[in-house]
Order: sequence, then structure tokens, then C-alpha cells
Amino acid sequence: QQIKIIFRKGTYYFDKGFLIDQSLSNLIITAYPEESVIFSGGKPIPVNLIRQSRIGDNEVQVIDLKKAGIHDYGKIKNTGFSRPFSNSWGEFFINNKPMHLSRWPNKGMIRMGKISLRVSSWEFTDDMWISGYFKYGYADDALRIASLNKEKKTITTAGPTLYGFYSGYAWNKWFAFNIKEETDEPGEYFLER
Repeated sequence: QQIKIIFRKGTYYFDKGFLIDQSLSNLIITAYPEESVIFSGGKPIPVNLIRQSRIGDNEVQVIDLKKAGIHDYGKIKNTGFSRPFSNSWGEFFINNKPMHLSRWPNKGMIRMGKISLRVSSWEFTDDMWISGYFKYGYADDALRIASLNKEKKTITTAGPTLYGFYSGYAWNKWFAFNIKEETDEPGEYFLER
């Protein structure tokens, strides 16, 4: 016998996933006619928790996620070609539009080789990352930054890339992300633990 669940308009928040498998193949979940229904794994943030601040020359808005009742916002982890699949880290949306972690450069990537003076302006945190095509043009990888040496202009990663680092090919490019000082464009955010 068919079972039908009809949701009225609105956003329904879930703090845990749920499984609908073949044992519930007779279940129909639908919105009430002419109404919009959203199922969200997110958590709304009250506007009164947003405060103004600055990062360098940029005005930014800051939210203490713990005060919003958000204590688990995932963990950024190694991702890329031949890495095992895993759950994504938390994402940030404003008015249903996805934001992205701050990055440098803002668009595209830079060639492997010498490190830009730009890196010298970064204050090290233990959740900074680099991503790119470190050897093969089809094999992307993402690695946590273990340290920055501003004098030698070097970046040391917390672990090896799966294929090694090369700099001789046009596709050997990289970018950095979750860098506080690079929160400089609308839609970017920096996650500080």
C-alpha cells in the first residue's frame, strides 16, 4: 500500500541524515501543491550574532559559530584524484547562495616554483591548505600546510602529495585556501577553529 507524506511550505532542518531504502519503496514524499519545501542540513544563524570587523583593508562580517549553537562544522581534509571519498566539510550559505573558502589567487592558479611575496603576508594557522595539479594534469590534490617559512619563501605540507611535486609542466599549478588574509572578495569566508 502506498504511503504519501505531504509537507507544507517552509524549510525543514535536519541535524542528522536519514535513510530511505527499498523497504520504503511505497513511500511518496511531496510538497503541498503550489508550495515550496526545502529540506536543509544547515542551521540558521541569527542576524544579531553578526558583527563587523576588518581583515587588513577589508571590511568583513564575523560570526562565532559556537554562539550560534554550531559546534561541529566538519574538518577540511585531503581531497583529490585517487583519494578516498568522504563527507564534505561544512559549507556556508547566505540567502541560499553558497559561499567559498577564502583563496589565493582569487581566480585560477599559479605556476609551481618560487613562492610569491604574497605568502609572506600570511599569518600561519593550522588549517591553511594548498590544492592543485602538483605533478599530473589530471590528478588534483589538496594538502594541509604544516608551516610557512617567510624568509626562505617556502611552504611545507603536513603530508605528501600522492604523486610528488613537479614544476616543469604548464599544468603544474596550485592555489591556497582557507587563508585569513585572503578574505578579500564578496562570497569568501575564512574558518577559524
